[in-house]
Amino acid sequence: MQYFDSNGLFISLVYSVPMLSNCLVIVVMWVVMSSQMLITVKRAQLREHMKKQKEQEEKKDS
Repeated sequence: MQYFDSNGLFISLVYSVPMLSNCLVIVVMWVVMSSQMLITVKRAQLREHMKKQKEQEEKKDS
């Protein structure tokens, strides 16, 4: 069996599969980091919203 065919399928697979797998790992890590950052930001927004709501309720009670 000839591995180095005239179309270059074998050599292109040898070069492209590792690069594509690295790109896939990078994309997965990016999605995980983005979701963690989104959760952090939304939690901070909710805390700020609760703090403002609590201050408004205290003003109404006074």
